[in-house]
Amino acid sequence: MWLSQTAALITEIVLSALVLFGVGTYQAVTLAGDWRKKGLQMVVAGLGAAAVGFLIGRLFHTAGA
Repeated sequence: MWLSQTAALITEIVLSALVLFGVGTYQAVTLAGDWRKKGLQMVVAGLGAAAVGFLIGRLFHTAGA
């Protein structure tokens, strides 16, 4: 609400990546696997899905302003 649109978008992407990495790390620690690899896999999957959704929205002109 108090950030410009660009700053808010960058902040959202960074926070999303951090949370996704944390979820992947938690998964690796509680189950099995390398925490760095699982964290990175979660970031790539989550941000990749968000990017695909954004592009589809832009394609159909439904992505906001």
